[in-house]
Amino acid sequence: MKRKYKIVLLSVFSLIILTLFVGISYSFRGEKNYYDKDASLVYTDEYLSINYLDGKYFDIKNFKSGEIYNKKISISNVSDRDLFVTISFMDVEKSSDDLELIILDNENNSVYDKKISNIDTEVVKSVSLPVSKTVSYNIMVKNNGKDMAYFSANILAYRDSSKESSSNFRDTILANNEIKTAKTEIGKESALENEGLIESVDNDGKTYYFRGAVDNNYVSFANFTWRIVRINGNDSVRLILDSTMDDQIAFNNDSSETDNYSSKLEFSNSNLKDELESWMNNNLSEYSKYIMESSFCEDTSVFNEENNISYLNTYNRIFVDNIPGLTCMGKIVKSKIGVLTADEIVFAGASSNSSNNRYYLFNNSITSSWWTLSGSQIIPSNNSVDAISVNRDGSLSYDKKISNQMYIRPVISLDINSVVTGSGSASDPYVVKTK
Repeated sequence: MKRKYKIVLLSVFSLIILTLFVGISYSFRGEKNYYDKDASLVYTDEYLSINYLDGKYFDIKNFKSGEIYNKKISISNVSDRDLFVTISFMDVEKSSDDLELIILDNENNSVYDKKISNIDTEVVKSVSLPVSKTVSYNIMVKNNGKDMAYFSANILAYRDSSKESSSNFRDTILANNEIKTAKTEIGKESALENEGLIESVDNDGKTYYFRGAVDNNYVSFANFTWRIVRINGNDSVRLILDSTMDDQIAFNNDSSETDNYSSKLEFSNSNLKDELESWMNNNLSEYSKYIMESSFCEDTSVFNEENNISYLNTYNRIFVDNIPGLTCMGKIVKSKIGVLTADEIVFAGASSNSSNNRYYLFNNSITSSWWTLSGSQIIPSNNSVDAISVNRDGSLSYDKKISNQMYIRPVISLDINSVVTGSGSASDPYVVKTK
């Protein structure tokens, strides 16, 4: 009898162990499905039921040019009061900057269509969601550039209990400045007074630039003081270092003869590019996620040839017609760092025929000339190529040999989602939030 009892007891114990094993195995299998990047995920609390119908994580390898990946999300208000919801696009990792984020609502209306930022971004902000109502979105990532190795990002939807949203840098600048009309004739007169923020157009759309003796465009970023040049057409904010890099260098020290002298003025072939990228790696590497790749204008086309001198388009615009422009008439170069064109400096307040020690680009501590990105003239018979520089007195010169040693003032563009504190004055500069 005792032997039979032991056998029954052992059988029951074995059955319990087997049941636990099966349960644990099933649990692990369910965990794997739960974290499948494309599996549906549902999160519910006393306020919201959030359904990530295709998962919440983009993890794309070998992202082909022109391809579009999408994920759908629906958010329901399960509480007894009206709420606000926000969706953030987070943890972005990408091998190229030519990515577009498009978000459509449940009626196929576009609610967001912008270049994908490196910074965590609220892409749907504080949307009202009444009791028992549901909102749905189709979140699409499109590759507008070349094939890329990888892209990843997270989608996060949540209740916006405070309904607070921080204005980005662009919006802050526009809120703090009245849009004005230039008091002086751009290209023909120097701006000696504070002419404020003025609207124009560049290749990306509407741009707003500061002109004259501006005193509220100071920025503290990466332990350096910068000045705001303009809000670019893509809503990023273009900054120029208030001082210079330490050393004076040649624009291009290639003295060889060639059939294509204008190539020596190309940014990709210049000493400027090498020195700027080195400076950025040494000083801005910790802050690179806040810096956008932006457009720099490289205009090396010949406008006129006279007495064996080839005059470039920029020379004609700045020194002959006195009609500068922010729309690039040459080649647009994409880079995270560069220098200003002569056109941008004229819009800031300089002129081709007079000094100016009052506009914001003048800095008394800069003791010598500094380079622009703009070429001026080519004299093949002398194996000579000239570029436009800014003189010590704030005026422009067109006859500086590219082999001359001059200072460099780095130019960067802050990401469209950058947020700042401060008022922009010298004593209370805009401070870029980096945490």
